[in-house]
Amino acid sequence: MNTVFERLRLTVGLAHAVSGATLIVDTCQGDRLEVGASPNADLDLCTMRRSVIGSARLGRPDDAWADTNLTIGGLLDRHRGDIHRRRFGAIEHWFATLLHPGHVFDRIENLDADPNLAALVEVNLKPDPGLGVTVVAVRAVAGGTEEHVAEVAEIAYAACLADELEYETQTRSLRATARTHDKEGTR
Repeated sequence: MNTVFERLRLTVGLAHAVSGATLIVDTCQGDRLEVGASPNADLDLCTMRRSVIGSARLGRPDDAWADTNLTIGGLLDRHRGDIHRRRFGAIEHWFATLLHPGHVFDRIENLDADPNLAALVEVNLKPDPGLGVTVVAVRAVAGGTEEHVAEVAEIAYAACLADELEYETQTRSLRATARTHDKEGTR
């Protein structure tokens, strides 16, 4: 579904938004970089974020990142799919989406979830307009458990992913229609 550059934006946006997260970058040449706040890190996340934003301005950002593998770590572990959870401390699950924050807010307000969960979790959005991503944090409050947080995060992520797919399908359909009309107009 996502291009290499979209995956990069999502991963860097998520790591940048979560305090204590790190990013491991493995290159096709076999180099490994640690990106984070640690004094031992090769690069800090703010610099990595600026680099990604800058590469978009070069015109073909996928080429620059095509053979790079990114892994989020530090205080985050992969929970399921592209949802990550905090390893210790607060009960939190995080994910990033390409959707506009207003759309994400509306989607989360209307989740198909047990209404009783609303009192047990809170959902916060961290938009990153530079990367064009919205980071979503689901946290336990007032007796909420890991299971409550995981359930809401999974439902929210699925809803956002479905909307991303629908948007991508509509965009491709419109482009195909436009190309067809362009070809017909040149005959």
